[in-house]
Amino acid sequence: MREVAGQIPENSRELLSTILKEATGEALQSAEQIRGIGMNNSVSVVRCRQGRFVIRTNVESHLFRYEREAWCYRQLAGTPVLTPEVLRCGVLQGHSFSVARFIEGSDPIGPGLDQNRIWRVLGSYGRCLNQVNPPSAPEELARLFPQGWAAQVEGDISLIFRDSLWLDRGFLTPVQQGVVRGYLEGCAAGSAPLGICQFDMTVANAVICNGDYQKIYLLDLESANIAPVPYYQLACIAADKGPSAEPARAFFEGYGPGADQDPAELRRFLLYRVMRATAWARDRYPALLDENLERTRPVLADVLASLGS
Repeated sequence: MREVAGQIPENSRELLSTILKEATGEALQSAEQIRGIGMNNSVSVVRCRQGRFVIRTNVESHLFRYEREAWCYRQLAGTPVLTPEVLRCGVLQGHSFSVARFIEGSDPIGPGLDQNRIWRVLGSYGRCLNQVNPPSAPEELARLFPQGWAAQVEGDISLIFRDSLWLDRGFLTPVQQGVVRGYLEGCAAGSAPLGICQFDMTVANAVICNGDYQKIYLLDLESANIAPVPYYQLACIAADKGPSAEPARAFFEGYGPGADQDPAELRRFLLYRVMRATAWARDRYPALLDENLERTRPVLADVLASLGS
């Protein structure tokens, strides 16, 4: 039995059949487990008389993330952003689940496509998403986005400086570490408005229909969260791809007005993001630690120079 990060074994046909029946009222005709994609969910494509659907499952506590994703999709209705249609989210037999219509004609975005063009589209999608306001109802906000931005920054900074990694590797002196820590704490106190950001905006979380660049669908918004815009959205891309890399430049171009706001503030959020990614690698995927450290090195050097440290 294959297990994913959420500790959910392969979906059984019985479980899929029951979920599909609840969502559509139809009997399951076929099911195919999708392997090799994603790190958290167990994913299957199922078929019934109404057509094909995608069922994802995870641990029961993951439900709010599925509901958050469905909420984000609804908020994007009427914008240029294309998203799947989620029929139902819920919990069954100790598993949270999400049922969405399969996007017919869709394919993963492979290397044969114009990657810069794809990233420009994703940049325009990122701008639309960032313009979505967090839920106004306190109970809905608490349910879908249980951790506020200030609390997230506090937790991330504790994670980043949990041990002596930066000192042991020679990236920082004790004095510099104190300066950088205070600098990153400023991420929680900025004046930028809060909006919805996709922390994992990537071509792997999108599909294209029949090779048509006008039909790119954005997926997996369960990892979206509330953060300062546009800075954190842009920093997520720049940290992952490199701030001068072609994908990042194409994303910024597609994002359009707002992507060129206060460079100093973007530098702060970029450092926050790359240092957080390094700390994540240290704790979760040590094989990626050195790669993330090298990605952090020039960003950290740039910040230290700007601070005169």
